[in-house]
Amino acid sequence: MHYLQKQLDDFVSEIETLVHNHYKERFPSLDLPEIGVDNGRKYWRIWTTSGRSTSVFGFVRKDDGAILKAATWKAPQTKTKTAVRGYLTDEDRINTCTAYGIVYAR
Repeated sequence: MHYLQKQLDDFVSEIETLVHNHYKERFPSLDLPEIGVDNGRKYWRIWTTSGRSTSVFGFVRKDDGAILKAATWKAPQTKTKTAVRGYLTDEDRINTCTAYGIVYAR
């Protein structure tokens, strides 16, 4: 098992709580979205499904646990100076997220 797997599982659980609370407050008549993780070679892709639509939420780099915003469905944004939004080991890692995805750099 990867050494960051526990932190990833906890992070995904925090994202799920954030998204579900948002939907319960703002969209009570809609079904709650599903949050999942795909295991890639270099990154974990975090995705969300609402109805029949699936979209990428963000990426986590396996080497160091860096949290990255998505550029496309298949790749994170890595070509900017502020590509890394946080790390899985940060205590305030949930602040890198909104209910819709990883935040833009501030």
